[in-house]
Amino acid sequence: MKIQEDEGRFIVNLGFRFGFYIGGSNDWTKLVDALDEIFAERGQKIVERLQARTGREWSIAQGPPPDATPT
Repeated sequence: MKIQEDEGRFIVNLGFRFGFYIGGSNDWTKLVDALDEIFAERGQKIVERLQARTGREWSIAQGPPPDATPT
């Protein structure tokens, strides 16, 4: 996770990697959709709590992830 400040507001860049195996179950699509929804809801709740506690604007970065560098 990386937190940046921009003109008095905070932007949270989450790092999350998710992989899958070719030939996996067709039900995995449902699982990935469910996980996506859960993480989106939890992230929004966290942002709302941060805003309430700090009085500052917080947001989760949108768009494509930055290039990953192998470690």
